[in-house]
Amino acid sequence: GDVKLDKYWAIRNVTSRYFPGNKMPVPIPWPRLTGISLKPTLKGYLIDHMTLLGSHKLPLTMEQMGVFKGLAAYQHTLEKPIVNKTVQIDGVHDRAYVLADGIFVQVVKRESEVNFTVSASKTITIIVENMGYIGFSKAMLDYSAEYKGIKGVSVDGMAIEMWEHFAIDIENLSTISNGPNGTTSLEQVGIFKL
Repeated sequence: GDVKLDKYWAIRNVTSRYFPGNKMPVPIPWPRLTGISLKPTLKGYLIDHMTLLGSHKLPLTMEQMGVFKGLAAYQHTLEKPIVNKTVQIDGVHDRAYVLADGIFVQVVKRESEVNFTVSASKTITIIVENMGYIGFSKAMLDYSAEYKGIKGVSVDGMAIEMWEHFAIDIENLSTISNGPNGTTSLEQVGIFKL
């Protein structure tokens, strides 16, 4: 681990309240790897590997979709084009990649949900990355507690309803296709030696 991270000290401070006599030494920070050359090769476009799980009025969590690791996607088909509209994604856990008509627009992180501008004529797609859990409890299955996915999306302050939900199996990318021009939602694989 990295003792320079705030998360390390937050966990250590909480556990010291319950185990005050335990004075474990602070570990030495791990050395950083440098000078590694990584040349990724294209494996496929994520939007070509989305498996439809169903449609719902509002976004479901990844747990509600049955997607407990990796990536899930939400897609809304527009009734009419939108031009320079302000989009807000609420409750991003952990990281979301936003595509307008298959073209990358924005990354939204759990720590910094931001408003951003979108123009699209057909679809808004949000690919959400589950970056793992710190622990496990039944509370993670509660929509209002620790979950992965998104809670909602608004365009110019109006909630967007009717979302298709998808799983993305990144372990079985078997074909490479030509994604839309400008697509950056792709899977690349690289190997490096230590």
